[in-house]
Amino acid sequence: MKKFILSILMATALTACGDNEADKTKEVNARPVIKIGATLPLTGDAAEAGEAARAGLEMTLADLNKNNLKYDYKLV
Repeated sequence: MKKFILSILMATALTACGDNEADKTKEVNARPVIKIGATLPLTGDAAEAGEAARAGLEMTLADLNKNNLKYDYKLV
């Protein structure tokens, strides 16, 4: 359980806000993309917990992308 909590904390701490030209689209009104990295157990004994955490992260990012006008968030 401690490893799972530690992996969630590390995934939260290792967010990357890239301002590279390759990440930007050609549109004038494009929002910068913030990539959030997550290390989750998707196989093995802890796969259920990893899938649940991934689903929760995706729902949170969908809500953030819907309500935030400044950035686009992407789960990596």
